[in-house]
Amino acid sequence: MSHEAEQAVIGTVMQQPKAFHRLAAIVDADDFAAPEHRALWSLIGELIEAGSPVDGVTVDEIIGRRKLQAKTGGPGYATELASSVPGSASMGEAYAELVRDHAIRRRIRAIGQRLASIDLTGSFAIDEAHRLLGTVATKARAESVTIKQALKAVYERMEQRFSGVELPVVPTPWVAVNRMMGGGLGRGKLYIVGGRPGMGKTAWMRGYSVAATERGHVAVISLEMDREEVAGMMLAGAAGVSYQHIRDPRDLPGNDWKPITVGVSQLTDLPISICDVPALSLPAITAEVRRLHSRRKLSAILIDYLGLIDLPDADRQDLAIGAVTRGLKRLARDLDCAVVLLCQLSRKVEERSDKRPMLSDLRDAGQIEQDADGIIFLYRDKYYRPESQMGDVAEMIIAKQRGGKTGTVPVVFRGEQIEFVDYEGEWPIAAAAEKPSGPRGFGRKAA
Repeated sequence: MSHEAEQAVIGTVMQQPKAFHRLAAIVDADDFAAPEHRALWSLIGELIEAGSPVDGVTVDEIIGRRKLQAKTGGPGYATELASSVPGSASMGEAYAELVRDHAIRRRIRAIGQRLASIDLTGSFAIDEAHRLLGTVATKARAESVTIKQALKAVYERMEQRFSGVELPVVPTPWVAVNRMMGGGLGRGKLYIVGGRPGMGKTAWMRGYSVAATERGHVAVISLEMDREEVAGMMLAGAAGVSYQHIRDPRDLPGNDWKPITVGVSQLTDLPISICDVPALSLPAITAEVRRLHSRRKLSAILIDYLGLIDLPDADRQDLAIGAVTRGLKRLARDLDCAVVLLCQLSRKVEERSDKRPMLSDLRDAGQIEQDADGIIFLYRDKYYRPESQMGDVAEMIIAKQRGGKTGTVPVVFRGEQIEFVDYEGEWPIAAAAEKPSGPRGFGRKAA
């Protein structure tokens, strides 16, 4: 059936040349199994782009002139195809769909044979399997819609939001951040959370990973800390105790284990997976994430952090980093989940009197800024100035939000519990730089 469908597609175009671009949106030359059909489809595309006629007689004449008969099915084959299209020529799209479906099956079978013969084991075999399957996925065709269709989708989304329908976002645990960011972090988007050491990147990851479980499974890729450290920090926040007490329970006040057992019970059944293999490459991260997603749909992926990812070979550092951020952005869209990449900022921050981060503080900032849908910086004034009037008040600086507003949100940093909680005081306080756009509100509050 595949052979006949390929003949029908080529015959349809030679009967109705205007159908070529419509069918070319479904199939390309590589989708044809027969070598002569691949050659004919490429030749027809060349002639159409040049504005030449593509009826059977004309195509056969050009084939003869170029001495391509051996590659294109022999003398008279094009004329034969043009005069023997089964059914109506309007069936061309249906034939093209058949050709594409058969092509996908061939590629998948070929991948299976290749995987059966490769000399790889464990995670390396999984990486290669995902890479090869990705070559099938990337054969997706471009598909445009009218402005009317796009506006309809926009209007429906507005109606849903107005009536309180759940948005395609993954909320954070901080109300003011959600207000400023349209409800939370958008599915299918890449976010950068950056800060210098000591600013609370781990606390941000801990808080968001737990909150994101309300919308699905969460993958935490920790390249810096092992799984016990990650779980221990989550437990400190859930139990409301110092992380030091998790590390050494002999220091628990009054030897009271009740907060620990309560925290363990709160976290135990949360859909969170932790991968703590250091120096993973993007393909390895992608393979593990896709494996998790195939079992339970992911709502969010958190990666700690960019500087520890094994970068691909490239002429320049910024190109290598760009390959990673573009790959993560594609992953976010493919899996329809929020991807958060933690990033350590450059030391340039320390050289300024005002040490609040700026976009230029991102290492190789241009490429990262271009790929990210949102960038959040963390800043704690008390870290640099112990006498600061801000005390434990920290800032989440939304420096970029594609299609949204930017600004600063105050939160309270609880260092011992490794967590941020909502801020309830007056803002700005004397040492603060600016007032946040969104109102303060609900969720876990500072005591």
